[in-house]
Amino acid sequence: PDHENACGATAQESYEKQHGLGPVQIQGGHDAGHQRAEYGEQTAAQDLQNKGAGSSKIHPTKLSSLCEALDRRGVNYTYAAGYEAESAVPDEALIQEAVQAAKNADVVFACVGLPDSFESEGFDRTGLEMPEAQNALMEALAATGTPVAAVVSTGSAIVLPWRDKVDSILLLYLTGQNGGEAAADLLFGDANPCGKLAETWPLILEDCPCGEHFGHGGNVEYRESIYVGYRYYDKANKDVQYPFGHGLSYTEFSYSDLRLAAEGETASAVFTLTNTGSCAGAEAVQLYVAPPESVLFKPVRELRAYEKVFLKPGESRQVRFDLDRRAFAYYNVNVSDWFVESGEYRIEIGASSRDLRLSASVLIQSSQLGEIPDYRTSAPAYYAPEKGFRVPEAQFEAVYGQSVAPWRPVRPYTRNTTLTELQTSPIGKALVEQIRRSIGAMFAGGDMEAMFLAMLEDMPLRQLAMMDPVHFGGSALDALLAQLNAQP
Repeated sequence: PDHENACGATAQESYEKQHGLGPVQIQGGHDAGHQRAEYGEQTAAQDLQNKGAGSSKIHPTKLSSLCEALDRRGVNYTYAAGYEAESAVPDEALIQEAVQAAKNADVVFACVGLPDSFESEGFDRTGLEMPEAQNALMEALAATGTPVAAVVSTGSAIVLPWRDKVDSILLLYLTGQNGGEAAADLLFGDANPCGKLAETWPLILEDCPCGEHFGHGGNVEYRESIYVGYRYYDKANKDVQYPFGHGLSYTEFSYSDLRLAAEGETASAVFTLTNTGSCAGAEAVQLYVAPPESVLFKPVRELRAYEKVFLKPGESRQVRFDLDRRAFAYYNVNVSDWFVESGEYRIEIGASSRDLRLSASVLIQSSQLGEIPDYRTSAPAYYAPEKGFRVPEAQFEAVYGQSVAPWRPVRPYTRNTTLTELQTSPIGKALVEQIRRSIGAMFAGGDMEAMFLAMLEDMPLRQLAMMDPVHFGGSALDALLAQLNAQP
């Protein structure tokens, strides 16, 4: 490429300075993009997950793989599959092929992530783990001593057990149709990756605040209340893989000269942001508000403002945030309105919820009168989640404001009956089995079959009627329900 990258050099110059002109080893699942002529259009981006499962399964106008992007750059590389994309079982032969290629390379680009069978819009995940085939491969590649850059494609948080053994991690989430070119731009320095995580990545599934009560059947109760994401992990003081708002780039930023002003229920914050590195880049600066002590349980801090600021090397800019009353308010159920408590609030500014560079306090004076909810006696679990976040039903009901309705009985069967519940009937069990056989015949194994079978678990009959109106629509579904309920 003849254009300048974010660090002021061409991509080829950047590569030569870092690695010379030796080979790059690419790994990315079986049938990668550079085998396009042999395997056809649909395999052109299999080394990067370009879209999610379910309704996003569309046909892009054009797909680009990382291998194709390297071909266009004239990069000398060797491709090794390393794992079967649709299998979680390690393949020792594929791993050894990748290891041998890695030993002869200057750097490894290892493309890994979740296949469709692990995540979809149609079913809930039961774990945060990656396929073991990919974990085994990453351990083997890291052991070669060759620098490894992991290129991760996933739709949501996953556990990376090898994260401290690789040299860098480029998180792409789901790349879209031109993901290969985008990945190459970032890997070679044509562009500076400046994204930030919009979710916390926990260490294990059991650390999730809803882990004790979600997905166990019956009612779906949001017992975690306000403790969602970083609000929980920070309050419970739990270690995480990566905190909310985290994200690195090829440059560094410094924060300085914080000045605060407050008037009544509003405040403003001004500080200076400086690009102290050698690359142009953007920093997504984040402002959090930490509330004063209260009889009501609250998070340690909450994100109340953010801005993405682009700076050239050595450039500084003043960043200003104006905070209205909602930045200091919570919904007070006793007054049925957003409510501001008077007190000293701490303004914290930084690069993530756990990388706070500047802080100072302001005094906020409320214009409202009203009783503040106090659950210290009726729901103490919400005040000390660091002691183990298990919320008994009685405490949840105290915060919920009413009793939790008992889970409805399976019978009589209705349009809202799920296919799992339907199997309590001999007729329903036979019907579900027939649907399973039809899905197996339609997809003949692989990720799509596994995805649809997982979706069946919580699919209500009304959705089945939408998917197959010929057999289950209108009066046909009514007739089936009458038969299931032993009615005329």
